Amino acid sequence: MQRGVVRLSGTKEFLRETASLAKEDPAGAVTGLAGLIGVVVALVDLFTPFELPKDLPDEVFLFTVSTVLISLYTASRFRRVRDGEERRRDERHDLLLNQLDQLVKDAELRQVVSAEIKPLLVAELTRTTGWWFRGGSGRWFRDQVLPTLASRLEPQPVCVQILDPRDEHLCDRYASYRSRQRDPADRREGESDPREIQTDLLACILSACVHAAHSRITAEIVLLRNYSPLRIDMGSSLLLATVASQAAPALMARRDSFFYKSIRDEFENAAHGHGVLKPSGDHRKIPCPDAMTAESARKVLEGCRVMDGEEAQTSLLSGFAEAESLDFEIINRKAFGDRV
Repeated sequence: MQRGVVRLSGTKEFLRETASLAKEDPAGAVTGLAGLIGVVVALVDLFTPFELPKDLPDEVFLFTVSTVLISLYTASRFRRVRDGEERRRDERHDLLLNQLDQLVKDAELRQVVSAEIKPLLVAELTRTTGWWFRGGSGRWFRDQVLPTLASRLEPQPVCVQILDPRDEHLCDRYASYRSRQRDPADRREGESDPREIQTDLLACILSACVHAAHSRITAEIVLLRNYSPLRIDMGSSLLLATVASQAAPALMARRDSFFYKSIRDEFENAAHGHGVLKPSGDHRKIPCPDAMTAESARKVLEGCRVMDGEEAQTSLLSGFAEAESLDFEIINRKAFGDRV
């Protein structure tokens, strides 16, 4: 009686397992059932006194077919197990790749492709508490950074280091360099003209002076005596080092990196050996950006002095930048009306 219970229990368990397999793989279940029937038939014919009909296949044939069918079913089940393992392995592989990708994105120092540069700059501008710029003429700085920081209520330290617009040779060399480096499709009209570079520089200075007069921006303007192929845009949490070509990649460094800290230190010490611009006059007399005219732009720039040491100072509008050779209408438009 106990044996019968065991056998019955085993049969029920077998039927439940068969039903479960049939749900998962109907075709495999049919194959397995056919193989099982073949084995039973072969065993009956071999080991019982009952004689099977003559039209049944040979015992060996039946046994072989049954074995093949069972093998196919077993292989089907193994394949399902293997496929499940491969899916899990693929999931682990994808997870690893995602983790590696995130690790690269979170790296303190890494190269970024050109398509990432602008989104990174815009994202940094939305959360920064100040800005440090070093470059040729500062177009993006004057058009995007200064108006954004000027709209905030908290103090916004700003440091801008651009070429000295009074130095004709320097403006000419940089204009030649930038026109060679930029792709033909990215070159603007007058790209190789030193006067175009000078106009951009004076527009940047004008924009910084006027925005500082009407906001919480505190601006330090340094006039460089040489240029570097690298342009630095630095917020409070990361910096991007770019070049003139808009198709070239950039170097990104986070604030905890050695590179970021070193460049920040350079900014803080750049006043030594370069001219520092000092706006003069009463800030309350400087019109707001929307009220600026060519004449008011001339007055603001004429009031600026360049400190070449503790004592020596000269007018910003001198040398190559003398007032008679400048178009203040264009300078004013670039500073406040030309957001290209």
